[in-house]
Amino acid sequence: MYELINEKFIEIKEYKGQRVVTFKDIDTLHQRPTGTAKKRFNDNKEHFIEGIDFFKVKCSEVGPFFGPTPPNGYNPHADIILLTESGYLMVVKSFTDDLAWTVQRQLINAYFRSRQIQQKNNYSGIDQTAIITTIKELCEKNYEINEKFYSLKKENRELNKKIDELNNQNYECIKIIKILCEKMCGLYEKKHSRKFKSKKS
Repeated sequence: MYELINEKFIEIKEYKGQRVVTFKDIDTLHQRPTGTAKKRFNDNKEHFIEGIDFFKVKCSEVGPFFGPTPPNGYNPHADIILLTESGYLMVVKSFTDDLAWTVQRQLINAYFRSRQIQQKNNYSGIDQTAIITTIKELCEKNYEINEKFYSLKKENRELNKKIDELNNQNYECIKIIKILCEKMCGLYEKKHSRKFKSKKS
């Protein structure tokens, strides 16, 4: 993959999750003589921090950076310097011509920062997918719960209706029993009242 910087293509290079550039990339983009960036680096090497501003690795580790045709004198066991964004800015600090400002701006925004934006978007995409999946699962779960709730509510209404019917039936039974008891009591009193009168006479 390539990025277009100031009408020149630069192959995208990534190491340990960061985008990096080589001295050759810098010389090519800034239209400087070969070896300029390397000299600036070596002249100020004490100010560069390995692991932050640059990585020192074997060529064999980053062979794909060179494409299908490695440069002349390619030695897989030789060391190569890979500059991070901060390392690149330190190397080109003294480049103050108009081209340098243009290349720096484009390289930072379209190359180095592009990786960060891509990671953020990818991360957001994963998050969004996970969130959407979770929401979908929760909605389905909520639907099932609502179905059970309304089913139980319906059953409860039917049970309450049956309970009311039984209560009504029970009330009617009690009412009838009461009436019957009253009648029986009335008949009993009437019968004994007659017996009492006949004995008295």
